[in-house]
Amino acid sequence: MIVILIIIDLIEISLDKYQVHWVKINMGKEQTLLDLFPEQQKGMLLNQAKVKRYNAGSTLFEKGDRAEYLYVVKRGQVKLVRLMPSGDEKIFKVFLANGVIAEMAMFMPEQSYPMTAIAEVDSDIIMIKKPELLEQISFSPALAIEIMGFMSERISNLMNTIDALTQVNAEQRFIMFLAQLKQNQKRERALIQLPFSKKVLANQICVKPETLSRLLKKLKDKELLIERGNCIELPDIKKLCESAELLPDIFDEQYRVA
Repeated sequence: MIVILIIIDLIEISLDKYQVHWVKINMGKEQTLLDLFPEQQKGMLLNQAKVKRYNAGSTLFEKGDRAEYLYVVKRGQVKLVRLMPSGDEKIFKVFLANGVIAEMAMFMPEQSYPMTAIAEVDSDIIMIKKPELLEQISFSPALAIEIMGFMSERISNLMNTIDALTQVNAEQRFIMFLAQLKQNQKRERALIQLPFSKKVLANQICVKPETLSRLLKKLKDKELLIERGNCIELPDIKKLCESAELLPDIFDEQYRVA
């Protein structure tokens, strides 16, 4: 378990080195640590937990704080940020309803949060005490093995993230991000809802807001993208992907985008 966590930490250091971050948003639908627990044990944890209201802009925890709680977004939106060597604040991940925050921090040897979590809107957060979480895990060796597998998969996803952010250009990152949103939202037609502002979106794909604006205009001029309020419609996914030298398969549900 410790070896897995060390590998995760080294990968995150690499992300910092290249000043890249998650091209991923937690839509509350991906598998989480709590999904591994049998229903009875999960119910016990949630019954023992407390719910706290955080106003927009409030900090759940700061980098370096002692990791005492696992957080679950009951309602609202939370961003996970880190101060980069350049001095910029980078958003590494955005959590919506049912998103689970600080999973890895529950097991890290230094027992502190590696990033800062901030409520972007008024949010209700479920707080599960770390000792109670670890106690439930200690009762089941089978569950502990499942958690090791879960973390191994996270390592694979982190490695894919490094590849995606260091080997593709801004247009490709944007299209890959849209593909991920479409998969998470499971929409039949190519109408993708943006769950946050364009400023946050630009941060997620490592570009400046003005660069994203130019990219959107370019794709709209080519009739490859249509903006409808806070939604983006893709009239021809195959043509869109070909224009950026990407495979259309990235929009398929079985295709994993890191």
